[in-house]
Order: sequence, then C-alpha cells, then structure tokens
Amino acid sequence: MLATQIPLDFIKCTQCHSKRPLSSHQQGGNSSLQCPDCGSVFPKIDNVVGMISKERDKDTLKKFEHQWAVWGGDKVIFGKTSEEYEDRYLKEFANPIIKKGWFAGKRTLDAGCGHGMMVEVFNRLGAASVGLELGDGVFRAARRLEGKDILLVQGDILDIPFQENSFDYVYSNGVIHHTRDTRLAFKKLASIVKPGGGLDIWLYPKKGILWETTMYTGRLLTTRIPPALLSKLVYLLIPLLYVVPTWSRTSPRTHTLKQCAQVIYDWLSPKYQTHHTFDEVKKWYEEEGFEGIGEVKTTPLSMFGTKKSH
Repeated sequence: MLATQIPLDFIKCTQCHSKRPLSSHQQGGNSSLQCPDCGSVFPKIDNVVGMISKERDKDTLKKFEHQWAVWGGDKVIFGKTSEEYEDRYLKEFANPIIKKGWFAGKRTLDAGCGHGMMVEVFNRLGAASVGLELGDGVFRAARRLEGKDILLVQGDILDIPFQENSFDYVYSNGVIHHTRDTRLAFKKLASIVKPGGGLDIWLYPKKGILWETTMYTGRLLTTRIPPALLSKLVYLLIPLLYVVPTWSRTSPRTHTLKQCAQVIYDWLSPKYQTHHTFDEVKKWYEEEGFEGIGEVKTTPLSMFGTKKSH
C-alpha cells in the first residue's frame, strides 16, 4: 500500500489526551505512534492507525463487524457505487458553502467510514481524506482503497482520537445514532471542526407514533438475534421494500437481493438506534457554536452547519 503523505500531527493520544503530537517510530518493519507524555504506543499498519485504548461496546462492534464481513467488499454498498456516492453527494448532501473545487488541500473526515466509500470520494475530490471506524472493518476498507493517498484510523467517536480544530470538514452519515450517547458523539465531532469549517451529518428522523412504536417493538426481538442468523433472515423481509421506502433508496425494483438485505440488516441489528427532530439537532449545532444551519431538502435530517470563526 502507498504510504500516506497526510501528516499525522493531528492524531491525539486516547490514553492521556495529551495536546502534544505523537511521535512516529519504525522498528524491524513495524510502524507505530507514541505519546510523548504517557508513553502509550499505537500501531500503524499500512495506512491504518490503531487508536483504540479502551474497551469498545461489544454488541455494536459485533453487529457492524459482521455487516462489513458480509457486504463490505462489494462494489455496490447501500445501493450505490463509489461514483454514485459522489454524484449524489455533490447534488444533494453537500453543505451549500462547499463546491466541487472546494476540497483541494482541505483535510476531511468521514466519521464512521465503514466501507470507505466516502473516504474515496473526498480523496478523488482532492482532499487529504481521513476515515474513522470502530472495528476491524477498517482494514477491509484499507484493502479496498489500496494505492490511494488516504489515512484510516481505528477509533471511537466517543473517545475521539483527534485534536480539537483539526478538520476543515467532518462528514458522518447514519453513524452517531448508533452510539450509546448521540448528543455526546455530536459534541465530539463538533470539537474537531476548524473555525470556518463544515459539519454535515445525517440521523434517523423521528416519524409518527405508529412507526416509532412498531419499529421499537420489532427491534426488541431483532437486536437479540445473532448477526449470522439475522443476516440470512432479513432476506425474508425484502418484499416489504416494495412498499416501505428506504433512506438509501435501495429497492428490489432497482437493486439486487443482497443489496436490499444489507439495508434491512443495518436497520434491525444495532442495539443503539435513536431518532431525532430537526429542531433538536439544530439546537445541538447552535450549542456547539455553528451558524448557517440547514437541512438538505431531499433527505430529512441530513443537516449541515459552519463553525463560527472567532
């Protein structure tokens, strides 16, 4: 794999949270980063830096590790190729201050990058592109992105392994509502955006009481089913997608059964899943010092904001 040219001085020790840059070490073909204050050592394998220093949520890890083992190597993820992700992003999701040429020379983060599709998109748009992922799926993403000048970090959003004000742009699509504390996860992401930088997130919108009650009740069962079994049972539910639209627009009319199955698994498997309103999330942006807050018209609760410059 091509060694990344992205500087690593913005990575933070997750053990003592020192503000001093980690030092790079090379010994016998093994690379690592070391904290100058507490001495903690973090491995660097190819373009992946391992910044996990505390126990991760085992259930979340197990559910998403299985998802990326089953679907992570596919060319089409959540119904789209990398090129289709880029096309939809530029047409619909991007913060209005961001244009196609804006990314050149900027440092971007896809927080909860999973398969690495958006890490690839931001790299293609000219950014110094970084991805953050909790589990070992990050190594699968690294293999998929082999040869590209990107950086992947294995770490926890709730124990964010980056210094404050490190990124020109942070993107997180459908991730933090699967953490044990969605509001705290938002705060962590907001803290690493530079003044004048953008934060774009998408969260599950809260819908009517019938929908919320039905989903809550059904997930009481499905979240307890072992991932290997659930990833097979979800095929039985694919006909529902003819009448129930998905946020990713994946449908059996236009996508394969396997692609449809992933969308259903992603909805039914995680232990943590929170739903939110526009006013609630807008308040989060305001409390963290953002302005120009808005919502993408085509996708409810796909929100953007710009961090105030002081």
